Amino acid sequence: MSDDIRLATSFKSHRKRKKLRRALGDRSDSYLIDLWLTVRMDRPSGVLTGWDNIDVADAADFDGDPDLFVAALLDCGWMDQDEETGFLLIHDWDTHQAWACGAEERSKSASMAAKARWDKKIKKNVIPCGENADSMRSACGAHSSEHTNCNAPSPLPYPLPYPLPSPLPSPLPSPLPNPKPSEEEKNLTAPIIFGNLNLTSEEIKEIQRIRKKNKGGEITQRLASSLGTQFGLAINAGMSLDECLTEWEDRSWKTFKWEWTDIFKKTDAVNKKANVDGEGRKIL
Repeated sequence: MSDDIRLATSFKSHRKRKKLRRALGDRSDSYLIDLWLTVRMDRPSGVLTGWDNIDVADAADFDGDPDLFVAALLDCGWMDQDEETGFLLIHDWDTHQAWACGAEERSKSASMAAKARWDKKIKKNVIPCGENADSMRSACGAHSSEHTNCNAPSPLPYPLPYPLPSPLPSPLPSPLPNPKPSEEEKNLTAPIIFGNLNLTSEEIKEIQRIRKKNKGGEITQRLASSLGTQFGLAINAGMSLDECLTEWEDRSWKTFKWEWTDIFKKTDAVNKKANVDGEGRKIL
């Protein structure tokens, strides 16, 4: 189950928000947000399979006419209807709520990856038994026929002595002591820092998703520092991080540069007209 949604700052003055308010009244915002939250929990793909107009109205806590409510959402562009299946779906959910949209797939992938890691560990730690140690027949002759061959001693002491005896006794104690990680493994788990930006884990994952979608390579620390600088310039000029990511994804850039954005071009044109540089200083 998913537990949050993304809400862009542009929602505050969005024309579709105002249009829905004229259609449904002052509570239209809460209806819309309640609908999004319910979809995030129950239909994270954004496709409302099995839902009719009453289900949509209940999900939004709308107590009026469900048909009127759904018609208003469709008319204002907050909801679409698939022409082939007839299913209702949240407009551009996969774009604005990409993290939620992939929740089920990530859960399945994580389960498969965990199973693969576990199978690999089991396969690696299974050691064929060698010759069995002497059984207890000589110590208990009267019941020797009841005994079977066994590896002794069992259980083994834990932690194991160092250095380990060779060949290793079987069965081995569980769990085995974990070896110290190599320098390469440490580097793989080191956090990526995007300059001076204090990003959440979901924002970092969204950056990685866009980079991969736009056919860019892995995000190294060097690239992350460069992206942090470019995002910082754009944010200082008035863009939000969400607007930066949206324009980056829409333009299919492999990386992000502040001077490529529309707001930079507009700002640059104004500065040239006013004969000032990017920091507002008069050009002599």
